[in-house]
Amino acid sequence: MIAINPVLADRADDVEDWLRAVLVPATRDHRPELLDRWEVLRAAKEEDGQVIFAFLFYGGQAAEALTLSLRQAARMPGSPRGPRGPAGRS
Repeated sequence: MIAINPVLADRADDVEDWLRAVLVPATRDHRPELLDRWEVLRAAKEEDGQVIFAFLFYGGQAAEALTLSLRQAARMPGSPRGPRGPAGRS
C-alpha cells in the first residue's frame, strides 16, 4: 500500500523529526515486527507550499498495524502534537 501525505512546507521538518523521534522508537518498542515493513519518502522540493511524504507499507496488514502504532505514538510523552491531519493542520 502507498499513502501520499501532503504536509505544509513549514511543518515538513517537524513531521520528519516526529517520525524519527517518536514513531520509529514507538514502533521499535511496541511493534518491532513492523520495522522492516514500512518506509517513508520525503519529496526533495516543495510544491505549492507543500512537501509530499509517501508512506510505503509492505505485506498484508502492515498498514492497519502501523495505524495503531501511529495512534500510540501520538499519545506518547514528548509528542504533544504529532502530525495533525493530511496537511499537518488541525
